[in-house]
Amino acid sequence: MKVSRGRAIFLSEHLSRLKSSAEGAGIEVFFSECEIREWIERLVEDEKIESGKLRITLPGGMRECFITHESLIPASAEMVERGVDAVLYRCERALAELKTNSMILSRLALLSAERRCAFEAILENRDGLLLEGTRSNFFIIKDGILYTAPSHLVLGGVTRSHVIKAAGILGLKVVLKAPSLEDALSSDGAFISSTSIIALPLKRLGSMELDRSAWPSIHQIRDLVESWEQ
Repeated sequence: MKVSRGRAIFLSEHLSRLKSSAEGAGIEVFFSECEIREWIERLVEDEKIESGKLRITLPGGMRECFITHESLIPASAEMVERGVDAVLYRCERALAELKTNSMILSRLALLSAERRCAFEAILENRDGLLLEGTRSNFFIIKDGILYTAPSHLVLGGVTRSHVIKAAGILGLKVVLKAPSLEDALSSDGAFISSTSIIALPLKRLGSMELDRSAWPSIHQIRDLVESWEQ
């Protein structure tokens, strides 16, 4: 989760996802939400953390909870304005809807993107549907409709939920349907979202240029979600 101005952002939602992911993975949570919240607030205060990122890890079968802090590298103004490149990577993550430390497939996909000088890799399943990035959620906009994979096929990112809410407020219809590559290439624009980047337009997918007609809407979504973090 992001820390901004000495405050953990959307803490309740992150703790809720922590609990649901632990339950889905069969991991018993030995600590209450109030305890974890208190530890986070104490860490932020004692270490004088003004900005950055916190990670909570619960090891299975152990009465331990690790909370770590690291720097957060946000999307630069140039990335937001010009967009970034992504590549396709054919794979499917097991238990994709759970937030776990099982990241080997995502790591291999990201390495594939880095070798091709791309920012992200979009995971394509056996049916040719584009599900999510290695560290982000994936969206396209076409004819005033926002398309993204249904929650049972991807990690339900906290930022993803706010992107969907913002899209609705801004007048976009939201359809939970994973787009195909053909859908993406014929869309008015595509973007990815995560805690650090919020909403970042994609200018290329593989070797193909993507339309930029929907970029103003993507920037509006980004601005609205960012305003909720203040």
